Amino acid sequence: CTHTQEVNMVKFVLVKLLSLALWLGRTATETGEADVIPPGRIAVIGAGIGGAATAHFLRQYFGWDVQIDVYESGAVGGRLAKATISGQDHEIGAATIHPLSLHMKEFVRMLGEVVTVYEVNYLAGADTDHGVYDIVIVAAPLHSANPDIGFHAFSQPIDVVRGRYQQKVVTLVEGHLNASFFRYQGAGPFHPTTIGTTVTSGSFVLGASVSLPAGSAEGPARVWKVLSSEPLGEEGLRGLFKSHTAVRQAQWLAHPRYSPEDRVPPFVLHHHLYHLNAIEWAASTLEMVAIAAKNVALLAHHRWFQQLDKVDQDTPLNLKLEL
Repeated sequence: CTHTQEVNMVKFVLVKLLSLALWLGRTATETGEADVIPPGRIAVIGAGIGGAATAHFLRQYFGWDVQIDVYESGAVGGRLAKATISGQDHEIGAATIHPLSLHMKEFVRMLGEVVTVYEVNYLAGADTDHGVYDIVIVAAPLHSANPDIGFHAFSQPIDVVRGRYQQKVVTLVEGHLNASFFRYQGAGPFHPTTIGTTVTSGSFVLGASVSLPAGSAEGPARVWKVLSSEPLGEEGLRGLFKSHTAVRQAQWLAHPRYSPEDRVPPFVLHHHLYHLNAIEWAASTLEMVAIAAKNVALLAHHRWFQQLDKVDQDTPLNLKLEL
């Protein structure tokens, strides 16, 4: 399939491919699929944790003879991001890695060992690019607020669930909390490290916690990470803080808005067209997206080489190899 980009829109166009009875000189991968020509080019749309992890696993399973292109119209990293306050970096996006998040822990270990890195950027705007790919993985959320990725000219409509995502606003504030805002009446100083709220509290703040500089155990001044559903604004800042010296803010469509009627959308959109972020409608965490990345790479590999016996195969430990 091909894609073009018009006003930041990515379109997929189905084309008919002719089977060639000629050996094209491509070497088969080392997995023994000598009778099947490996894909020449694979596109990954989105360079967040899902897209980056997918590119990693695709390279691992398909080998170095396949060209893998990663396209990203925004900042590489997606919902992983940092903001600088007082010359030090703080996590302002997804930041929690559970001790059992095995894939994320392995990525952290691998990145610590990397000496040379390669970054592939897709530049939108006046310059456009296009290519013909054997396999396409969409590693970006398909939601109602993101109509830029469309699927056109397929014989059958592509089954895409475009549900709504929940907005979360993360605000980093260097300042001193206003104890009276939280109705604190204690005799001692007001020095909490984490503050939680309830739905019935009527507060516009969902929570707040002390933010330490990335990679550091302490900072020169207290920086608070405030989570809210809407931007705080000047009035909100004046209510929350007695004084503040620096403010950084990021708005995220953090995860789907779940409801009992939700269904997990398909991962396979067409013969070799996959949607990694469908997993988010089951659960949306860093580890879940990393697991989906590995599984979509395996799924693409096994389906391409017609190893369907390896799809949805149970292991002795009853752990799924594919989604």
